[in-house]
Amino acid sequence: MAHLELDPKDVAVRYGGEVIVSTWSSLNFTGEQLYRIVESIVVVKAGKGQPRLPPGEDTWQLFSMPLLRPLAPGSIDPLEDTLYSIGIVGLGLQVGPRPGLRELNWDNDEKTKRDSNFSTLIRSVYDRCAITGALASPDRVDSLQAAHVCPVSANRDIWDKLAVYICDTNMNMTTEFLESESNGVLLRADVHIAFDAFAVSVLPAQGEWKWTIVAFHPSFQGYAGKAFVIKQPQDAGDCERLVCTLRLHFVYAAQKFAGPPSPV
Repeated sequence: MAHLELDPKDVAVRYGGEVIVSTWSSLNFTGEQLYRIVESIVVVKAGKGQPRLPPGEDTWQLFSMPLLRPLAPGSIDPLEDTLYSIGIVGLGLQVGPRPGLRELNWDNDEKTKRDSNFSTLIRSVYDRCAITGALASPDRVDSLQAAHVCPVSANRDIWDKLAVYICDTNMNMTTEFLESESNGVLLRADVHIAFDAFAVSVLPAQGEWKWTIVAFHPSFQGYAGKAFVIKQPQDAGDCERLVCTLRLHFVYAAQKFAGPPSPV
């Protein structure tokens, strides 16, 4: 059984007594976000070889302790500062940690060359940082940087396999998508470093095509819960690739920061 411990300073998820994830964002978590964090690091199935099961009244839920009050998966209310436990509702369901992602080689073995036109393309689409909202400075062209959501150095085989496992879809990552406006945003230089290091990530928010920021490092706590501004791709395939990429970014961020939080 996995247990979730929350206090004003951190949230830790333990499985079999071992800490498998720890962050610094508990004060900004909602019930919906906590469910997504749990889904990124533990998996509930009906048996070996079966697909993972989403939370629900007939599958599994999070319960606040000690009164065992169920936490609604779609709750947007701030979390209560208490202990939470995963309750297996359906008979015969199994819970266990996901395969570790921190040791996977997410990058290609060979250096990938960036498209020199990518920065110009992204600057023609955006005029401000997707996380801080800071406007590009006319005096300093480098005040904001064009950032890839899915890195151009990504090991596509691993990203495609994880998309099937986590998103239940075949992403079919392409070079065209990686260097397109669908895979880019403007970020302040320090935020760009943090995003690439998975110290800050995003989750879907309530409403059509809305994303919210999750801070996995205290330096970016002030942006947690705010909107992550990125345009929805018009191409259906690119839209699916971007959604999967953002979900994988969050899953990896949650697993990378397993154990005590550490500097970027």
